[in-house]
Amino acid sequence: RDVTKFNSSAVADKSDEFLGLRITIPLPLWNRNQGKLIETNAARSRTFGELQAIELKISAEIESAKAEVSRLSSILNQYEQETLKLAEENTNILKGGYSDGLIPISSVIQGQQQLGSTREDYAEALKAFSRAVTALETSLASNPLLERS
Repeated sequence: RDVTKFNSSAVADKSDEFLGLRITIPLPLWNRNQGKLIETNAARSRTFGELQAIELKISAEIESAKAEVSRLSSILNQYEQETLKLAEENTNILKGGYSDGLIPISSVIQGQQQLGSTREDYAEALKAFSRAVTALETSLASNPLLERS
């Protein structure tokens, strides 16, 4: 009699300690790789957006470089057509006036300093123009020295 009581209580104890697990694994047969397709489409959209951003950046860089070349070109033309010629003529007039005894040497020296300053400004404008042309060629990738034959 005691044995039957012991067995029934042991069976009751074992059922209380039962632990269960449930595992779900998606089978490619039913989901048809929908996750991979969505991921690939998202990556393609992101890459397309990045490409558009790069194209806009390059276009803006090209337009900026063109504007800078144009601006500096007009400045150089003004130096070549007017400013340098006037400074040289002014210096020659001052030298002539000094040789005729009409003006002091200090005026001639001051005129030559102004001519030197004007030439320095012209050289700085040439340097800036060269840099702008280089930037434009770089943004266009059109420098003939960069081409490989």
